[in-house]
Amino acid sequence: MTGRERFRLALSHQQPYRIPHADGPWATAVERWCDEGLPRNISPRDYFGFEEQRVGSDVSLRLPEETVEETPRYTIVRDRNGALKRLWRHDTSVPEYLDFVVLAAPTGTRCPRAHASSTPSGWARA
Repeated sequence: MTGRERFRLALSHQQPYRIPHADGPWATAVERWCDEGLPRNISPRDYFGFEEQRVGSDVSLRLPEETVEETPRYTIVRDRNGALKRLWRHDTSVPEYLDFVVLAAPTGTRCPRAHASSTPSGWARA
């Protein structure tokens, strides 16, 4: 069974003989793995047999990016969604979010209901 077939079964709520293997390690993790013996001439995806290929797109608010503060330990930036966040220079982790430009939806607005076809069978509908 190919990775594609495993993903199709999993996404259609069927059970493959094993779960699809996917991961997105941070660069510092890959560097450590290389220091511990992972060959540098092969990607972790190929070495470990990850089956997921990620494709991205820009779904941000496309606001201007701005560097607010730089120190030897961290950088504070405002990203394309207007979030103010601290990025650590020598550690890899989730950013520390400090503030947001968009705090809430305007008063009186409602979230659109999900289409019936997008609700998997067996899930409760709101």
